[in-house]
Formats: sequence, C-alpha cells, structure tokens
Amino acid sequence: DALAYLAFTATDLYPREEMNFVFGQATLSERDGVWSIHRNGDPAEDDEAFRQCLLRTMKIAGHETGHIVSMPHCVAFHCGMNGVNNRNELDRAPLAFCPVCFRKLCWNLQVDPAEHLQKLAKFCDEQKLTEEAAIFTKQAAALK
Repeated sequence: DALAYLAFTATDLYPREEMNFVFGQATLSERDGVWSIHRNGDPAEDDEAFRQCLLRTMKIAGHETGHIVSMPHCVAFHCGMNGVNNRNELDRAPLAFCPVCFRKLCWNLQVDPAEHLQKLAKFCDEQKLTEEAAIFTKQAAALK
C-alpha cells in the first residue's frame, strides 16, 4: 500500500559491471529506487560541507523520486529531472523542477503546489540553503 519504496546507502552504486557509478537508480514502473550518498562529500567536515552534502543528497533524492512517480528525464528545461553523470553536473543542477515537471509531480502526489513550495522554502531556509529557499519562495509567491 506504499506510494513508493525508497532506499539510500553510503555504498557506491554500480548497476552493471560495464557501467560507471550512478548517483541513484529508480524504476518508472515498479515505484522503487535507491540513491547513494557515497560521492556527496563528508558532512562531518564542517557546516559548509554538511550543507553541500545535504543539497547534493536532496537533488539526487528528488530526481530519483521523480522517476519513481513515473517521470522521465527532462530535456526541455534546466530542471531537477535532468540527467547528471558526474559531481560537477550534479552541483550545477537545480534542486527545483521546471514548471512542466513540477506540475507532473504535484498532480501525481496530489499536493497543493504553493503549499509544497512553501514547505520546501521553509526547510531550505532552516538548513541555510539560502539560494534554494529564495527560489522556492519566489515560485510560491508566483502561484498566489
């Protein structure tokens, strides 16, 4: 009766021997997924390293959760559903979804878009992810 099954691990993920590592993997049809925090940095190093590791983890978790609720990679916009192949690409990727993917997410999860964005902004603000908090706050205000 679960919407999805999610897991995360500190172990590096290699889905197949011939593949390089992956940050995460999810199925569009089975509603399950896993992601790794192995390449996200050492959160115990200092406060900035913690925030960077948290942000990377949130980006991967959001992306893989998008797949779990049947969303493919976004190729139309700069979006949290874009595919990434290395940490530099992950760091450049936004946490936020583009308007098209965000609408799909809200429909699939049956959440109020403005309320969802406000909660994301609040969490990011509490974690001192000021750039992301500002983006979510601006998006929520645009919906009011």
